[in-house]
Amino acid sequence: MKRTIRHATWFWIGGCLLVCCKPQAYVAHTKGYRINAKGYDSKSQDERIRMLVIHYTVGDTKASISELTQGPVSVHYLITDRFREPIYQLVREDKRAWHAGVSYWRGRTNVNDVSVGIEIVNPGATKWSVIP
Repeated sequence: MKRTIRHATWFWIGGCLLVCCKPQAYVAHTKGYRINAKGYDSKSQDERIRMLVIHYTVGDTKASISELTQGPVSVHYLITDRFREPIYQLVREDKRAWHAGVSYWRGRTNVNDVSVGIEIVNPGATKWSVIP
């Protein structure tokens, strides 16, 4: 029961981070160029993010981080199974992560283009025991 509550808590926190937090203007340095994101906001834009895609890893935290940072798949956020560990952002939200594969949802193809991917560290299917 405690484990279920802990996972639900992390899932709720992750959802709040994605839904409630609005990106802040910042000044970034990219390859020697200074980028100022303050003050100007173009009217000719729309939201890139249309959906959340939630997966589980079928592995532990160390293996999951390795696979999601070194392999052909990636994800925006990784929620670990360790209570005091942070939620890892592996891909910035303004970048496309490769988590949905060849995909289709409600008339839209290439779900990676319009989604944020969240992985939850989980061992996957295990043998269930019946509790009387």
